Amino acid sequence: RKNAAATADQKQEPSKDEMSPPSPTLVERIEYWQAPLDNPVAKAAGGLHSFLAIWTHDLTVYLVEKLSDGEVYLEKVDSKNLRERTSVKGAVRFKLATESILRPRLKIVTIKRWAEEHEGAYDIHSNNCHLLATNLWNRAVEDSSRLEEIPQKKLSRLAEKMGMNTLIHKTVPAYAPTPEEKQQREEQRLQEVRAEARERIARAKRRQLERQQQQQQAEEEARRKNWLMPFSTTNNKKKSAQRR
Repeated sequence: RKNAAATADQKQEPSKDEMSPPSPTLVERIEYWQAPLDNPVAKAAGGLHSFLAIWTHDLTVYLVEKLSDGEVYLEKVDSKNLRERTSVKGAVRFKLATESILRPRLKIVTIKRWAEEHEGAYDIHSNNCHLLATNLWNRAVEDSSRLEEIPQKKLSRLAEKMGMNTLIHKTVPAYAPTPEEKQQREEQRLQEVRAEARERIARAKRRQLERQQQQQQAEEEARRKNWLMPFSTTNNKKKSAQRR
């Protein structure tokens, strides 16, 4: 019974991989924010701008948003920048996700790749800030916490019918990365891929070492039982003889 209890305790103990400190790039918190638009006409109509604030385990904060020039912005911000964005009059935290509802082992680099899918010409209805924020939110959280509708969908469709896309494209130059920016992004992607590969290899080595240690413990336990068995049999025979 003692051996069985010990075995059960060993099974319940967390693995070394689970006990190791979390990666600093793992996401632990996402806030979905909405703030009034700067344009007075759009603001009067109730138009809002959606963006995400994302915290990682090392307490770094990132802002993610789609801008009207087509650029997808994902950058680190300090507490002052974050306060400036979220303290605007009318700004509200629309949704909050902590680790309890986030996908397990979600990394900021994964969110970055999802965000890059939204790069390209801005469209007030079909490629806007609400689509970016909602798509990232839905991919980051568990199924039960996903948003079923895109915020301000009716208002953006109305703005599209009123020709707001043409006005935006005339007044806001389209974003186009320079060759230097493209090269820098590609180098950063390669660094991220290499870092992920190194982490996967390290995690696989830890698991392999853990399996080897468990196997060694099991073999030692089996050898100990085999060594004790003759003594146990002799003691039983002595007890039987004494009873007679």
